[in-house]
Amino acid sequence: MTPQEVKKQKLTDIFYALMELGRDKPIMDIGVAELCRNAKYQGHTTTNALAHLNKLLPIMSS
Repeated sequence: MTPQEVKKQKLTDIFYALMELGRDKPIMDIGVAELCRNAKYQGHTTTNALAHLNKLLPIMSS
């Protein structure tokens, strides 16, 4: 898997985790740690997770 494919897969995992968690509570109430756990986003820094999340939020609001 190329680095671009890995990045795309991580973004997809976070997106689906956010959608799943968003069924039970408002998206703005979902914490980064909870999102990372749900996305099985292990071994990465919170900063990386937030960078991926920051790419998703504008897409979701449009």
